[in-house]
Amino acid sequence: YSTATSKTFKPTAAGTYTARVNVKDNNGTVVSKDFTVTVKAPALVNSSTISAASVNVNTTVTLTGKASGGTTPYNYAYYYKKSTASDWTKIAAYSTATSKTFKPTTAGTYTARVNVKDNNGTVVSKDFTVTVKAPALVNSSTISATSVNVNTTVTLTGKASGGTTPYNYAYYYKKSTASDWTKIAAYSTATSKTFKPTTAGTYTARVNVKDNNGTVVSKDFTVTVKAPALVNSSTISATSVNVNTTVTLTGKASGGTTPYNYAYYYKKSTASDWTKIAAYSTATSKTFKPTAAGTYTARVNVKDNNGTVVSKDFTVTVKAPALVNSSTISAASVNVNTTVTLTGKASGGTTPYNYAYYYKKSTASDWTKIAAYSTATSKTFKPTTAGTYTARVNVKDNNGTVVSKDFTVTVKAPALVNSSTISATSVNVNTTVTLTGKASGGTSPYKYAYYYKKSTASTWTKAYVTSSGSAYTKYDSVTFKPASAGTYNVKINVKDQYGEGDVVSKEFTLTVK
Repeated sequence: YSTATSKTFKPTAAGTYTARVNVKDNNGTVVSKDFTVTVKAPALVNSSTISAASVNVNTTVTLTGKASGGTTPYNYAYYYKKSTASDWTKIAAYSTATSKTFKPTTAGTYTARVNVKDNNGTVVSKDFTVTVKAPALVNSSTISATSVNVNTTVTLTGKASGGTTPYNYAYYYKKSTASDWTKIAAYSTATSKTFKPTTAGTYTARVNVKDNNGTVVSKDFTVTVKAPALVNSSTISATSVNVNTTVTLTGKASGGTTPYNYAYYYKKSTASDWTKIAAYSTATSKTFKPTAAGTYTARVNVKDNNGTVVSKDFTVTVKAPALVNSSTISAASVNVNTTVTLTGKASGGTTPYNYAYYYKKSTASDWTKIAAYSTATSKTFKPTTAGTYTARVNVKDNNGTVVSKDFTVTVKAPALVNSSTISATSVNVNTTVTLTGKASGGTSPYKYAYYYKKSTASTWTKAYVTSSGSAYTKYDSVTFKPASAGTYNVKINVKDQYGEGDVVSKEFTLTVK
């Protein structure tokens, strides 16, 4: 109780309520008044939402359950169907889940539904119209290169998005000046094809993509096809050779347009005109042989199918090979008065060759000329005395270069041979005996010494004595007359002109009766 004349209350559930107000006066008298109040639950409201009313195929659509009114708690169920369909597809049965999704896989108009059910079992539906579109078909195909050389492979790669899968690809190309396309490959699922342009120019390459609905989108590429620069990579077998050596030029090329033709030339660097080795042909190798020393230029021209010509020059040093004196001698050791042959022989240098021949005793300072320079390739000399000799052959080439070759020759006197004789080996007392000196070998003239003695004697008696008292004489015959009987030893010594080496003796036994 109070003096407050107004109070409120809020019924929390539907039903019929009685409200009462008691009034008590100052005397304590109480008077009541009742009121009947009918309390109703508010209408259940489905205020669910959808994430989008227009999407592309395969885009996720979110349904969000939301409600008011009715009696809590609420439960939600989710559905969708294509507008042309009679049956709903259940996304999720009743639960307290306030969000569910679905993803339409084909284009068209869809109806999406959210049912809300309150605690009293009241159900309120809410429908949404969803327009599902196939995204525009996009041709994102690529090409491996837009500028290539002739005969280079170009790869077209088919790639697409949007539209409706699966995709099929077709591939084409044409020269920009052509009206018709060349089909590389008809429609298939192959995502890569190649072509190889064989001539220079501007080409258009095309990839068509067709989706499952038959929509076709083309993508074109401009390809510049160039003939690569003509390169002359010819080679030469050598850049430094001797006169009369074969030089090989090998034609080699790349780039430009095939087939290639080659021409070959050379000239002495001091010359103004080229000597043609071979005119243009497909021959990839030619030779030439320089016949004189000097510096040469060799050239290979390569010409491609378009007539483009590229030259390549080589500098070739041509040398006369070093003059070599390969002369020979018939013997390096001979006897006195033996003929020795010197043979002139040469190589290198520049022909023709001339030869000169000499000899001298090694103790001499001056040479004896056997023969002056001529083309004669053989000369002889005959040493008349023993000793060591030097023999020489000079060779001179056409440029005047001279190369000498010396030979040491040992000249020997042949062994001294004593072939002396005695007139008899048995005589009577007082009979003349002739001793004859005779020799060969060694070096003439010879000298002889004549001796005899009785075999029992120890010393020799000279059979002949010169005025100077020497036993040696140039006489090749002397005599003696044994005056008594007995056995005698007779000896003849021979000594040659120089008295070199040993004296050779020859003995005889003489019986005197």
